[in-house]
Amino acid sequence: MLIGIDASRVQKEEKTGTENYSASIISYIAEIDKSNKYVLYTNKEWMDVLPVNFRVKQLKNKRLWTLAGLSKEMLKNSPDILFIPAHVMPYIFPKKTIVTIHDLAFKYFPKAYSLSSRLYLDWSTKFAVEHANKIIAVSQNTKNDLVRFYGVDPEKVFVVYHGIDQDYLTFDSKPDDELILKKFGVNRPYILFVGRLEPRKNVATLLKAFSMLTKEKKLSHTLVLVGAEQKNSNIQKIIDREKIGDRVIRLGYILKKDLLPIFSNADIFVYPSLYEGFGFPILEAFSLGVPVIASNASSIPEVAGDAALLCDTSKPFTLASTMSRLLHDQNLKSRLIEKGKHQVFKFSWQEAAKKTLEVICG
Repeated sequence: MLIGIDASRVQKEEKTGTENYSASIISYIAEIDKSNKYVLYTNKEWMDVLPVNFRVKQLKNKRLWTLAGLSKEMLKNSPDILFIPAHVMPYIFPKKTIVTIHDLAFKYFPKAYSLSSRLYLDWSTKFAVEHANKIIAVSQNTKNDLVRFYGVDPEKVFVVYHGIDQDYLTFDSKPDDELILKKFGVNRPYILFVGRLEPRKNVATLLKAFSMLTKEKKLSHTLVLVGAEQKNSNIQKIIDREKIGDRVIRLGYILKKDLLPIFSNADIFVYPSLYEGFGFPILEAFSLGVPVIASNASSIPEVAGDAALLCDTSKPFTLASTMSRLLHDQNLKSRLIEKGKHQVFKFSWQEAAKKTLEVICG
């Protein structure tokens, strides 16, 4: 069979969850499937080496790449099967089209999106779930949301969990780590958050909880925030109001080669997000031996299992007390680190690619 894949997100320089998923799932499908033929549809020049059963088709449309450019290609040269790793389907598509839905965050946090973005997300998601032959959800929570908000037949939705990047599993701390920490002005000990600074990530509550902790005389930690900041996030206003500017380091988006040593040297990792389709950073912390505190909401308990301290992160005092408990209990830290090492191996890109192929070709 000829399988077409929307690979437009793979070449994006600043990759977050959806882009990393697209890159990883394509890479591991290419590794395990040597019998089918593939065409990757992109909007940029493809730089990576591909197996002989893969080829790249660059579509030139700069605007409405999916709805116009990919639709036009489907009309002229439709593959047997089309796989969309993100939720936006072209207007014109093969009878057998599979789409991955990552989350429905816009349903829970509408104010975090402009009206036009919210309408587009709702329309494109509805179009995808109505017209796709099958749907892949990245967690049971996302599947439940699809049934709840769009009335999707549960039999049409297949849960396929993400994997963990091999770079995280094989990373070892080196003397050069010190140079990276120095480069970014990070001093031990520190509490870490990694993720886009936007309302649903709940960084505001983390800042308030951290402010409470700074009043503990024995706390010498700083708080390091890694991730691009959404416009009007009010992060600086909260930092100023809480008077913790000298204890908070904001690094913005940084490349993985720099993130790995910063991540692995954290004392604890806090992920207070109120809604996640999956939650990559939790597994990344597990793989690097960093103990985790996370929200007990949405898909996070599915990913974390019993390897993280889960709590109601909507309340600053609850989060602060949980952080204080972990910071001061070395035995608890050790137990969580050990559990995290076991939990992370329940998720692999090889298994994700195998299950995705079963959905695509089944």
